[in-house]
Amino acid sequence: MSFSFDPRILLDVSQPYTPEKVQALDQVVAAMYTGTQEQRRVSDEVLRTLKSNEGSWRLVDGILSMSQDPNTKFYALQLLKEAINTRWNTIGKENQEGIKSYVVSLNIELAQRGADQQSRHFLMKLNETLVCLVKQEWRLNAWESFIPDLCTSAKSSQNLCENNLKILQMLSEEVFDFGPETMTSSRVLKMKQTMSAQFACIFDLCMFLFKSYVADKSSVRESLIKTTLNTLSHFLKWIPLGYVFETDLLPTLLGHFWDPLCFRIECARCLNEVACLKIGDDPDSGKYEPTLLQCFAAVVNKLHSIPVEVFQNFEGLRGHNRVFWEVFMNQLSLLLTNFIRCNMKAVVGAYEITGPALATLAKISTLPNEEIFKICVEFWQMFAAQLYLDREKARKEQSQKMKASGDQQQPPPLMLSLSGSTGMSVDVKATGGGHEEEIVAKYQPILDNVRRVMITRMAKPPEVTIKENEDGEIVREGEVDTDELAMYRMMRQCLIYLTHLDPSSMVNIMMDILSEFGTNQIAADHRNSESPADWNCGLLSRLCWSVGSISGALPEHDEKMFVVNVIKDLLTLCEIKRGVENKAMVASCLMYVVGQYPRFLKAHWRFLKSVVNKLFEFMHEQFPGVKDMATDTFLRICQKCSKKMVILQPGETSPFVNQVIEAIPRETADLDVLQLCNFYEAMGRMISAIPEIPKQTNLVNQTMADVRSKWQAVIKRASFGDERILAEDQQAIRTISAILRCYERMAVGVGIASGEAIKDIYSDVLLAKFGFLNKYWRLKALCIANTPGSDCTVYKLYSQCVGASRGSSAMFSWENVKLMRKVKRDVLRLVRSFVDSAVAEQEKMKAAHMQLPDDVCVLICSHFIPPMLEPVLVDYNLAPPEGRDPEVLNLLTTMCSRLSSSVVGMLPMMFDQVFESTLGMIKDDFTSFPDHRLAFFQLLSAVNEKCFESLFLLPSQDLRLFVESMVFGIRHEHPTIADIALKLLSKFLTQVMANPNLAQSFFSEYYENLLKQVLLVMTDRHHKSGLRQQVQILAMLISVAANSQSANMPNKEHTMEFLVGVLASSFNTTTRIELEAFVLSLFAKCNGPPQEFTRCVQDFLVGLREFSGTTPEELDTYEQDKRKALNELLQGRTVQNEAAKAEFLQMDKMVPGLVPQ
Repeated sequence: MSFSFDPRILLDVSQPYTPEKVQALDQVVAAMYTGTQEQRRVSDEVLRTLKSNEGSWRLVDGILSMSQDPNTKFYALQLLKEAINTRWNTIGKENQEGIKSYVVSLNIELAQRGADQQSRHFLMKLNETLVCLVKQEWRLNAWESFIPDLCTSAKSSQNLCENNLKILQMLSEEVFDFGPETMTSSRVLKMKQTMSAQFACIFDLCMFLFKSYVADKSSVRESLIKTTLNTLSHFLKWIPLGYVFETDLLPTLLGHFWDPLCFRIECARCLNEVACLKIGDDPDSGKYEPTLLQCFAAVVNKLHSIPVEVFQNFEGLRGHNRVFWEVFMNQLSLLLTNFIRCNMKAVVGAYEITGPALATLAKISTLPNEEIFKICVEFWQMFAAQLYLDREKARKEQSQKMKASGDQQQPPPLMLSLSGSTGMSVDVKATGGGHEEEIVAKYQPILDNVRRVMITRMAKPPEVTIKENEDGEIVREGEVDTDELAMYRMMRQCLIYLTHLDPSSMVNIMMDILSEFGTNQIAADHRNSESPADWNCGLLSRLCWSVGSISGALPEHDEKMFVVNVIKDLLTLCEIKRGVENKAMVASCLMYVVGQYPRFLKAHWRFLKSVVNKLFEFMHEQFPGVKDMATDTFLRICQKCSKKMVILQPGETSPFVNQVIEAIPRETADLDVLQLCNFYEAMGRMISAIPEIPKQTNLVNQTMADVRSKWQAVIKRASFGDERILAEDQQAIRTISAILRCYERMAVGVGIASGEAIKDIYSDVLLAKFGFLNKYWRLKALCIANTPGSDCTVYKLYSQCVGASRGSSAMFSWENVKLMRKVKRDVLRLVRSFVDSAVAEQEKMKAAHMQLPDDVCVLICSHFIPPMLEPVLVDYNLAPPEGRDPEVLNLLTTMCSRLSSSVVGMLPMMFDQVFESTLGMIKDDFTSFPDHRLAFFQLLSAVNEKCFESLFLLPSQDLRLFVESMVFGIRHEHPTIADIALKLLSKFLTQVMANPNLAQSFFSEYYENLLKQVLLVMTDRHHKSGLRQQVQILAMLISVAANSQSANMPNKEHTMEFLVGVLASSFNTTTRIELEAFVLSLFAKCNGPPQEFTRCVQDFLVGLREFSGTTPEELDTYEQDKRKALNELLQGRTVQNEAAKAEFLQMDKMVPGLVPQ
């Protein structure tokens, strides 16, 4: 359905709107919310065009007076706000005064009237418009009486006062919170100075309202006091400290606005801002600290008034009561944690104050609110770390004093804490750091509560794969929750510090919780029934995650006893627990704990062997998730304890690795593909612990014998008359994929030693020309001109089949095509993983000064890569875009990164077959083929980093394509791609500038285009996320011309003119004088501190959002900026020369005799 009128009539702004036009505008605005798709498109186009019209602001008065539609009124305010923000300098002084008078009078009228929710929302938008006006006026040193006028008028009406306070709060936020994003640095500084100078009248207004309320509570309404407190909380971040500590503000807040529940949240918010003040930065901080501590003590005394039921029955709170206590507890946790965090040295020794605060915080930590809990965890992590570090520092200093004084008294073994895990009492003086030890001892009861809270609410670590879902079903965990992982890392650190502070306490709490499970189960067995209270598998999981998180924190002897007891209790629980699901949960917990203590396993061989054999048993368990956990744990153990498995242990007839290899067919019989991959990677990790490469190679061949036999069975079956299975039997294709993936994981695990085993399967898939494949191809009667039938390998067969299926969908099923493409991808990953791990292994051996085998890079480049490269790259190039696999690009990236100069000779083929074809896929937009796009720019980065000089040996058109690709990359809006491209361009330019010969030829060809493109990207708001790197690149390019001393390099004066021309043609909001001042500033600051250059650019970008004024006064201001920039540029030369002299002088001082005595 279309409009009954032409909406474009609204675009005529030469005459004020009539009531009919306003009604039409109402309909157009309403269509944005309720119209058809076509109506919304037309409405959006009309409203955008109208908003961009330079005269549309003149319509606002008529629209607001005639329209009854709230959305239309909001749109009218947008028109006015847009004019104020972007065209204020161009509309003339008379119009400026008219707008200011209109907005102020309308604001006062609406504020005094008081209204419903809808009108309040409109008033808030009007307040925003007024703040925009103030920002523009203050820039020109006008309307400096705004704040005093606002404070004076506030006393005439409570409605007006409340709104004026909201305006002041909004102004504070605009200046101090959002200022750098919306204003130039000089304007922000000026507004901060103005607000700070005029804060006295704001403070007087707030205190006037507080005192009026205290004198007569009925004289000031509750909402006004709440608004006053909220406004004050925003000001407390930046006001001079004297207003806080030298007035009656703090006593007033604590004495009159904490106890009433209606003001408590707002009061806590104000006190929290006080707690965060950095009084140490003030020269008078010494006299403020006692006042701050008195405030903290008063807050702590107020904590006793919190009802006990809030902590004991928080879940039972309902409705507004629940919301209030949640918000208050959030504010209280921030208040307490910030008081202690920001004043740690002053309060940590004052236990009579800090103790009750921490005890309350420990209770708050138990509340079922994730945001509150996160605040508490962050604090406990910091607090425990500080206590531990202070104690260790004191011990170290005491030890040094004892050594210096010749005191031979030695501290007790293991530096045990006051409640050491041996059960022996430890003399504080003997351990050193007596004061810090006493502080830790005082806080121990509170820290014990914190330990229990952390354990019972432990976050899930990334390794765990089994959990209980919302329905109580035990399932495999698939996705990774980054927030939960961050929480786990923080809680893990907290538990480690808490363990160091008192190891025995941590162990006892964990064992007590674990023993409760066994006790509950025994009680349930006696009752012959089990209640939910008897079994909490979630708590058991969190306990075991906690046990695993403190691995390495306990002394080795204590850790041994602790782990043995935990495993013993878990095994007992697994035996007595009923139900397969419950047993599986206990088993997963057991495996997790075992995998987290490699130090213990390495020290106890028989236990390690028993654990691995138990894992093999679990690999046959059919309950979902258990086999996954078993293979994951086996892999983790092999990563940490592999050396123990490859040497002959006492009482054994052969190394354990040989025993495992013999049992592979039996132990892997029930594993699926992913589990097999884990298993073979684990075997690779185990074998890699053998120092001799030949022995590794032999064991790898034995390990892969079972997999190799499966491959040979497939080939044998195809060779003897059943050649169709390779392309038409889905199970056979899946088997080939599984085989390749097992080899790939082995390569990841062992590296170089897997080469011989891989070479066999690699040759069969990529190189062997099986006659039965040609026979099959002829039987299918397929004619593909670029694929001769006499040269058919498994890889090429799959390429042909996939290609043939595009033109004849009935040739192969879609599932078969998908599986064949998967096999091709597996082949590429196999080669990539082998190259990556083999070269990494060689580098590790070099670093350890071990005996090296033949140069791996040479072997790979001479035997592996050449036979594979041409068929793979040609296949990629000839395939249609949707048939090209990004894994080819990933393989090339790894080759360039790892093989470096060894692949230089292959670059031309890579550019010819891959580069242009991939760029053709992605160059028309910024979104299609996302995997190829990411892999493409990663490949460019690898080529630039490892094969940089070879780029300049390529044909000129290839180098140009490379440079244009970098420019295309930085134009992406997707942050990941743009970030890769920006880093690539930065490194590329750095390497070019480091080579004078390259720099001259390169910049003569590409300089101006690069400079232009970087400027255009930087001034596009869609690329805001990459501004820091964009500015860095711009500074590099500017410095090329600024420091040029060669006729063949970019000329400074010409570059300045070029920049001004580019900017003038791209932006119509600035004057030429402004642009000249900006360009001069760029050249003046490009060799100085990076933050000054960045600030210069940011100020310019902010200034682009509004049209520059053209009055004589404003033009004179721009001219002054230009002269200032020119002076900076001239002074910069002298400063730069002086800095160079100082640097050489400093270097001379380092060589004795060079500096005259």
